[in-house]
Amino acid sequence: MKKAAKKPRGKAASASVKPKTLAKMIAVMNAHKSGKPIEYRPLKSDEEWKPCPVPGWNWSLFDYQVMPEPIRAYREFCYRWQCDYCSREHRQAECVPGHEYRCHDCGQSKLIGSIQYDNGTIAYPPKPKSFC
Repeated sequence: MKKAAKKPRGKAASASVKPKTLAKMIAVMNAHKSGKPIEYRPLKSDEEWKPCPVPGWNWSLFDYQVMPEPIRAYREFCYRWQCDYCSREHRQAECVPGHEYRCHDCGQSKLIGSIQYDNGTIAYPPKPKSFC
């Protein structure tokens, strides 16, 4: 009676893992090794990703990913206007054409007729609606 030859465990286990999945696993583990934060969620789930400070690397139950970096928003331009009395140029985060703004140096108010942005664009106040 012949005994069946046993398959080596290493080859059988590696054959069941897809190359793309294996590459992702390696990339996530290398990112963790270099200090990047890792997130996890149950495998094949739509749950939100949760932080994983110490990954257990149980790929059969969980999916892991590198925590995405937060998006850094910034203003491309700000508003500017010049006081007629003291000639100081002002830069503000919010400014609306047709509204009055007060100079911080001399205290005088100025009605903003138009706005020129840092990129050169000019905005005018809305035209009054006609009732005819």
